[in-house]
Amino acid sequence: VLVVGDLHIPHRAADIPEKFKKILIPDKMKHVICTGNLCTKEQLEDLKVLAPKVHVARGDFDEDSSLPETKVVTIGSFRIGICHGHQVVP
Repeated sequence: VLVVGDLHIPHRAADIPEKFKKILIPDKMKHVICTGNLCTKEQLEDLKVLAPKVHVARGDFDEDSSLPETKVVTIGSFRIGICHGHQVVP
């Protein structure tokens, strides 16, 4: 399982750092969990190349309004709640 969030590509970074890209081998993991702020649909498509199951919650900078604000997934015996967190006010 790969867990990522706040990529902000291309708004704050041009791409994923090269050192990190080297370990992102397609089909090495079964799931990608993203806590939002992919920003573009292209970044979502890039994640879909990495694993057969990609789970995403929408961040406050995501262009794709069809992404859910929250999501619960079951991986093995674990139920995992996903949210970006911009909705949470302390």
